[in-house]
Amino acid sequence: MKTKLLLVITVLFTLNIHSQSYTFTLVQNSTYNYTVAAVPDFSSVGGATEPFTLESMIVTIMLPDDGVNPALIDEGTIIFHYLSLDSVSTYTAENLDSADPGYDRSANIVAAPSGSALLPAHTVGELIPLITFDITGSVTNGVISILANDDPLAIAANNISPNFFDSFFSVDDDGNAGANSPTDLYVGQSGTTSYSFSTLSVVSNSLVTTSVYPNPVKNKVTIVLQDNATYMLLDINGRLVKKGKLLEGNNHLDLSILSNGIYILKLKTDNHITIKKIIKE
Repeated sequence: MKTKLLLVITVLFTLNIHSQSYTFTLVQNSTYNYTVAAVPDFSSVGGATEPFTLESMIVTIMLPDDGVNPALIDEGTIIFHYLSLDSVSTYTAENLDSADPGYDRSANIVAAPSGSALLPAHTVGELIPLITFDITGSVTNGVISILANDDPLAIAANNISPNFFDSFFSVDDDGNAGANSPTDLYVGQSGTTSYSFSTLSVVSNSLVTTSVYPNPVKNKVTIVLQDNATYMLLDINGRLVKKGKLLEGNNHLDLSILSNGIYILKLKTDNHITIKKIIKE
């Protein structure tokens, strides 16, 4: 009986470990500004108690490409919220050619190199911003989307070079960063994963009319909202420096004691988030 009970406990513990995973979702912050976020299927208290250490990640963003005025990721605006940017590799519709029949779209592989960054405490289904970026080209047609690993384009590319377009999210979940091989905890997509540029007047996943000024800021920054929200202010390495609640209307945050540099402001109401970059001088 003891042996059987031990076996059941072991099986349940193993299942619990492997149930921990993340999907990717796409958030439209404004007309041409987007965030790729991770969505966990488990809760974590984060920090030293339950450290899930992100060590590397890649996501492929598909953008319309008519061969004349293609949409592009503005590399100068990319914010990696935990790791640093490694590269952006763009493959135009002409490059993709027969591997992507029936589409006029480009593939943009955004990659973070191997590193080490603690993921924050989170609850099931909470959005964890990973990458924020602007789109250039002022496009009015076509779709922006996260390329799924089972998309025909990804499969065709993988037949030539394994995992070429595949997204992944490598996490060391034992709290010993860099000491062993991290596990790819990315299992697919969830929520909204594409937006049509022809219907950009509808911004369903962002706070409406958000203003942050002055930016750059020396002392106090003003945040104007049309709804109540919570906020988190992170440094460029993803460490939390301030958090709290904001009310509809004008809000003022005192940043005078912070060191000069780049900070990430995350505003959230329900499941809607907006990401802003603040420069402290």
